[in-house]
Amino acid sequence: MLNHTVIIVHLSRPWAIFHRRHMLIALARALPDGVTMLCVDRPITLDVTWWCHPSRFFRSVWRSPCRPEAPNLYVANVRTLLHDLTLFRIPWMSRLNAMTLSPQLRRIVRGLAPQNPRVIQWIYRPEQSWVRHAVPEGKLVYECYDEYSCTPDGKPLQGVWKNETQLLQTADLTFVTTTSLLARRRGLARAIRLLPNGIPDFFLEEPPLLTDPIDEIPRPRVGYVGVIRRPMN
Repeated sequence: MLNHTVIIVHLSRPWAIFHRRHMLIALARALPDGVTMLCVDRPITLDVTWWCHPSRFFRSVWRSPCRPEAPNLYVANVRTLLHDLTLFRIPWMSRLNAMTLSPQLRRIVRGLAPQNPRVIQWIYRPEQSWVRHAVPEGKLVYECYDEYSCTPDGKPLQGVWKNETQLLQTADLTFVTTTSLLARRRGLARAIRLLPNGIPDFFLEEPPLLTDPIDEIPRPRVGYVGVIRRPMN
């Protein structure tokens, strides 16, 4: 009998505003039997949360560590010492952060799948790579949906590409969303696949008959969803 698999997705933004939330919900619904998705909300940290988001910091004391959010999808609330960007500047603290996170993840995973589950960790940004040490026996998936090594106007970010290169070489599988991301990373990753962004179902359905201020704008109308920035040299 195969062991249950838990996919631990470490969010790069809070669950409530994460722009790939609907994709994760759709993926969780499509997973086969014996596979559960656990999304880890942005951790409560001692260096950032207590002064940047004090209400969230104190509210976390009474909040359940894991809650169902959609069919086959759970969201976990965890605590760590330092924020990802802080660890980027002092990487020697990464193992200590992982030691803080590890027992929390293992306790939640045991609650979802008590019988020796297999674990796959899923991350979105290079500075999240430290989470691998929280469950070192699991697999690591890196989904790269943007060019992180430069600013939106094309200026390179010091050390980010070096950090991402190390991640590409250690991740068990890397997904990229565009051919340009694939071209730059193909020769560095252990295993890499192109997985373009999809179209949500609501774009394929007839729009509801609702009153909206946009109706006052004469046709034809042109809209854009995405990011505008200068191309990389």
